[in-house]
Amino acid sequence: MTVAIIPKSYSNVIYLQSSFCFQEPSLPNYILERPFAKVALNFPWKTVFASCEQEFLEARYAFYKKEPEKEEAEGLFDLPVELDRPMKRISTKGRKGTNFYALLKAFLLAPLLYVEVMVESVYQQVVSNPAYATVCNFEKIPSLKTFERFDQIMTESGLWEKVRILTVQNNFDQGILESESTIAVDTSHIEAEATLHATRKCCDQPINL
Repeated sequence: MTVAIIPKSYSNVIYLQSSFCFQEPSLPNYILERPFAKVALNFPWKTVFASCEQEFLEARYAFYKKEPEKEEAEGLFDLPVELDRPMKRISTKGRKGTNFYALLKAFLLAPLLYVEVMVESVYQQVVSNPAYATVCNFEKIPSLKTFERFDQIMTESGLWEKVRILTVQNNFDQGILESESTIAVDTSHIEAEATLHATRKCCDQPINL
């Protein structure tokens, strides 16, 4: 079984553990030793998520075809304006925009920095942490609106759920996770706070024992 590279303290982010050989980027060693950098540089992003990238481009094309005025103000990815049907393959035509994988990494690696996976929190982390922006492969920092639109399209097209399924499946394939014959689910309601100082959500339904 392949040994995971994520320290035990980060074991809750199991679906992004990597088992591949490290690359040799021009970054200080203290950055390369950080969990987010190890995963960013060594997880097989393009191998695992190639289908998601294509589906995103198709969903984005459909989105801006309905609302072309937004495309004029927001450059995310290449948009082949001559197409009248969903894309069958990634186009090299159109305006060059922010890399799909850079944005994907920014959202998925945020938990390794104890950053809440919300659009503004992820954006602020990219803006304020040059090392994070570098390992995510941002050539330049996009606007907050770019992050918002990326998240919106990923959510509306169901791609976030597909990303989670593919990452877990990859970890099974690499031997990082082992299948279990039994699954236990606890459906009892627990009062909890999603974030520090947030309003606590209480169960408003009676519990029949």
